[in-house]
Amino acid sequence: SIMTAKPTLKNVSGCVRILQHISAAREEYVHDPALSDAVDFYRKKIAANALGKYSAAAGVSREEAAETFHEGAGSPCVSVLIPVYNVRPYLEQCLTSVLAQALTDLEIICVDDASTDGSPDLLRHFREMDPRIRVLENERNLGQAAARNRALDLVSGQYVYMLDANDWIRQDALELLYDLCERDALDLAGFENSQFTEDAAFEEQARTVLFSYKKTAGLYTGGDAFVKCVEEDTLSPSVPTFFISRPFLEKTGIRFTEGILHEDIGFIFELLTRAERVELLHEQLFFRRFRAHSTVTAGFTARHAEGYLKSWQKAMELKPLLLEKYGDRPAFWRAWRKWQRDVGGRIRMLYMLSETDAETAGSCEEQSGTADGPSELLLEWLKMTTPSRKRTEDILGEETCRELEASGAVYVCGSGQYANRFLDLAGGLDLEIRGILEINGAAGRKRAMRGFPLLAPEAVTDREIPVVLAVSHYRLEEYTAKLDELGFVKLLRMRF
Repeated sequence: SIMTAKPTLKNVSGCVRILQHISAAREEYVHDPALSDAVDFYRKKIAANALGKYSAAAGVSREEAAETFHEGAGSPCVSVLIPVYNVRPYLEQCLTSVLAQALTDLEIICVDDASTDGSPDLLRHFREMDPRIRVLENERNLGQAAARNRALDLVSGQYVYMLDANDWIRQDALELLYDLCERDALDLAGFENSQFTEDAAFEEQARTVLFSYKKTAGLYTGGDAFVKCVEEDTLSPSVPTFFISRPFLEKTGIRFTEGILHEDIGFIFELLTRAERVELLHEQLFFRRFRAHSTVTAGFTARHAEGYLKSWQKAMELKPLLLEKYGDRPAFWRAWRKWQRDVGGRIRMLYMLSETDAETAGSCEEQSGTADGPSELLLEWLKMTTPSRKRTEDILGEETCRELEASGAVYVCGSGQYANRFLDLAGGLDLEIRGILEINGAAGRKRAMRGFPLLAPEAVTDREIPVVLAVSHYRLEEYTAKLDELGFVKLLRMRF
């Protein structure tokens, strides 16, 4: 029977599972001192039992078994890194989702970035509940990139996962990813996210599909994964959708650019282009919350555009290394150029949607590098990348340019990076932009975009004027059907 048979490693695993369940459930009894003491006594008995069973199963002394357990504890399967800044209402759900993981051999490093809302107290409470949690506290607010870098310098796990403190992960996520990476010897695993919100103001954003690996799931080299994602518009913008090998990070020395917003963009670019083995999963393992006052919902300043610009610069600095790695491989460099154009369009969009007045931007030199003032570097980049007629023809094609100019005027459907990219290129054409068609209120709270009025398609009467569909392929079918239904005569799909 179980009681009389010689212990096996399966018996040891059973004891460890019990210990894991006790650890995950501690918050249920931590406020009852008598019950807490009783459970702690029970936990120690189970731990001693596990040690004895391992000694018998492995045929080693109890001292050797204890040493093995100690060594294993020093090198966990996964290090989970969580930067924390004023997210007290959401932090408990985040931490609980990590502590409840099916894979329990974890190191959890939380970096509090000088929070003022009670987040540090909650972190200390969880640290007392579970010894896997380690809490670091910054004396002053340094930003998410610096908090992540601080934690990255201290990790000891075989793999690294970075989770934002207002989000959470599926209970089997880390076990699934760890097993996958071990089986296929991966540098990197990418997966999908599901978006949600408790705030009605962000319901439209939460419903938007950022990316999906439905068509691109599979095992690739890093370069092929980058090419596939760029070609299919499935490049994730969020670091918590990647599971990373620590030896790969140590070998490459990849870190976040500090002091900027949108630091994920350059980090992800470097991850993919420098990795050797990457697997993309068509599974939603990460749950991303839309909330007020986050980086993506708090409104735009020139600093948002500068964050993308620094990522763009980072990619340019890597070019000599990538030339050495990829040589003259056409597919990679086509994807590289498209990534550059997409990020460039995003820079311009964020700058033009910011509160900064373009006419007074030149007088902001003294504010260069501050949170709200556009830097000289950003202004110079905007000037240099304003397309000429030749560049517009090179990207859109001569035939498309002739067709657009022959129409005399167009509406543009879309308010994201593709629409901004088209508006940039249209500057090199003799073409009137009548306005930006806003489907389902997707353009948000602004009444104009880059000086062009935002219009509801239903309110447009001259529907024989062509409409340029400058949207991702996720939106294309929905927007085409809507405009067809309203009787717009000619729809032009842009590809760049």
